[in-house]
Order: sequence, then C-alpha cells, then structure tokens
Amino acid sequence: MNITQILLGLILILGGIFTMVVWPYIKAHVSAEQLSMLAGIAQTVVFAAEKIFGAKMGENKLAYALNLAKKLLEKKGLSFDEDTIRAAIEAQVEQLDLEQKAAEGVQE
Repeated sequence: MNITQILLGLILILGGIFTMVVWPYIKAHVSAEQLSMLAGIAQTVVFAAEKIFGAKMGENKLAYALNLAKKLLEKKGLSFDEDTIRAAIEAQVEQLDLEQKAAEGVQE
C-alpha cells in the first residue's frame, strides 16, 4: 500500500465527516440566523406601524407591516412565505401588548 491510497482514504473519511456532521451544523446555524433576522424585522415593522397608525386601524397596520417586512427581507436576500411573516409580526404585536399591559400595571 502506498501513501497515495492512504491519503485518498483519509480524504474520503474527512469528506464523510464533513457531510454528516459539519454541513448539518452550518445549515442549522444559518436557519437560526435567518429566523432571528425575521424576528428583528418583525419587531421593527410593528413599531413603525404603531407609530404611524396609532392605536386603531389594525388591518391597515398589518398590511403596512407585511409589505414593509417583505421589502426589508428582500433587501437582506431572505425569502419567507407570507404566513411565516404574518406569524412573526403577530408574535411581535402580542409581545408589545404584553409589555404595554405590564407597564400599565406598574404605573397603577
């Protein structure tokens, strides 16, 4: 057996380890990063819609937030379906409502 066969075997083993261990880790990390980016954009658009439209006009705020989120995600090179974007926005709205109720409870 010569050194070439040993090196080829070693490369094959390292390629298998990369494919089975390292690549799934990278893919999972990117997905988590993308979801984090979506959550941050959802928070930004919810705050913007709240500032522009105030306490009323829920459907207009949602439409505005959805359109703005799609544009911001597109600029970042990210693509999510509308249901996912809507869910992220609604989660941020719920979080904002909880924070406002907590603040009102402290003030009373």
